[in-house]
Amino acid sequence: MGGAIRRKAKIDVNQPQIVEAFREMGFEVEITSAYSAVGFDCIIGLRGRPGSLRMVEIKDGLKPKSQRTLTENEQIAKERWAGNYEVVVSVMDTIALGSILRKEYL
Repeated sequence: MGGAIRRKAKIDVNQPQIVEAFREMGFEVEITSAYSAVGFDCIIGLRGRPGSLRMVEIKDGLKPKSQRTLTENEQIAKERWAGNYEVVVSVMDTIALGSILRKEYL
């Protein structure tokens, strides 16, 4: 990932469940949370449907809202990927986003 700084992967406790939920809905998931400069935790998409790609930042929905704010790199990524950047805090958010994308692209 050109120029991205790799760091020890610090993931939100709900990331494994969220990734699994996306995969169960048929999404390909590429985890990027080990790269601090990227600004999102994973890229999701439906195979053969390039318009379905989304950069997804995962936040722990059990933490107070004040601890779920976007970091500087996440905010930059959100602006850079406007319209293709999503934040999810729960499996329910994941299912909702997945359902919208599946309806739009399948």
